[in-house]
Amino acid sequence: MAVSDKIGAVLLYIVRHANVAMDSKGTMRGLENPSLDAKGEKQRDELSDYFRDIQLSGIAADDLDRTQQTVLPIADAQGLELTIDLGLRSWDVGTELEGKSIEGHKAEIIRLKTQPWLVPVGGQAWGEYEGQSIETLYRYVHRGMDSAFPWLICWHGSGIQIAAVELKLMDKKHEYDSTPIEPSGIIAVYLMRTGLKARILRGAKGGTDE
Repeated sequence: MAVSDKIGAVLLYIVRHANVAMDSKGTMRGLENPSLDAKGEKQRDELSDYFRDIQLSGIAADDLDRTQQTVLPIADAQGLELTIDLGLRSWDVGTELEGKSIEGHKAEIIRLKTQPWLVPVGGQAWGEYEGQSIETLYRYVHRGMDSAFPWLICWHGSGIQIAAVELKLMDKKHEYDSTPIEPSGIIAVYLMRTGLKARILRGAKGGTDE
């Protein structure tokens, strides 16, 4: 398919996983594996309705319950097998921060993100995670380019932060949860003549969707 055929088209939908109790409590999720709570289940159903009439070529998530539970109904409705991709995992904040209060550990998070070579105990350096997330973003952009219909990826807030900066949706920030969309929010990535353009379709923080 020629690149010109994709001008103005959505290549990729980025969905933030639906709500879990750790989101509501303001704690760092990392690689902990909670299921969706009641609020998240409602958001999951709303997402399924949103994508009911949007044809997709593929859907991907990582190996954690909250992402898979968010998009499995969409995959089932479209007869698609869910692609499991560890590149879509959350930032591994390590054993000393996982499950802890975001507000109470703000200084440590800022230290790790402003010195991205530092490795949290039992975790992953922020710089390594940035590289992983940017590579993952463009891999799915290219899949969208090569497919008849867009791809959908379900991601964690930490990965979406990096993608949002790369796509110029927001400036680089060092807070843990500076993602521009709430749980179950949607970002669409389009191909324009000048390059990629991203737009928030649903769930913008502050309640104002574009």
